[in-house]
Amino acid sequence: MNLIHQQGTMLSGHEFTELFNKALSQTEKIMLWYHERSGEYTAEEIQKNVLPGTLLTSVRRSMTDLFKSGYLVKGTKVMGSYGVHVYTYKKA
Repeated sequence: MNLIHQQGTMLSGHEFTELFNKALSQTEKIMLWYHERSGEYTAEEIQKNVLPGTLLTSVRRSMTDLFKSGYLVKGTKVMGSYGVHVYTYKKA
């Protein structure tokens, strides 16, 4: 059953996927990224790969929220692109 359009015009699989992905929140997109992969990523990497065009500060806020909730844990510190050491995060 198509959850977005239960009645009326049905969407193709591709159309449904696009609409579903647009409906996901920024935090949910980050959670999905970590759920589908293993490894450690910085906020800059998440911004580049998951949320292009999103402000880096917004990505950092979402990752901090996921860290505080226990979904992510801090990994190693690496040099960020702005010359400042930043943490990587991985799924708990």
